[in-house]
Amino acid sequence: MTPNDRTTLDQFLLAINSAEAGPSAADIATAPRLELWRPMLSRYGMPILWGRASGHPRLGDDMITTSALIALDAEAGWARSLSRWYQLGTAFGQVEKNLVRDLEKIDLAVGVIVFDLPGYTPLNDSELLARLLATRIDSIRRLSRAARQD
Repeated sequence: MTPNDRTTLDQFLLAINSAEAGPSAADIATAPRLELWRPMLSRYGMPILWGRASGHPRLGDDMITTSALIALDAEAGWARSLSRWYQLGTAFGQVEKNLVRDLEKIDLAVGVIVFDLPGYTPLNDSELLARLLATRIDSIRRLSRAARQD
């Protein structure tokens, strides 16, 4: 394993441990806020979040994709990526539901409104997302154990 690989692995392990402990009030208070967020799967099979960030220390206030998603607790209103915590605002899925509800009053053809972010696939199944995150965490821990044995 190269030194860069080991550094990345260590970053993942720190983020995993942090997510399992949960965010402190200070973590959330200083975290960027993500509105209209949606879990997505990158072309590399990596779960991430897409959304409108505000207060991001590097990316400012803009539409972003996060680094690798480690954990998500939509009910508690937070997410942990490889690099940082996020406060979660309104989910994109909720906006979609409201839009569909409102558009049902209008006679529109199915497929009139399409969301597409090139290179990413919407990940709307929360159970699938949870399984993908758990599998990634397990593989990172196995990789770390194997690296320690070398």
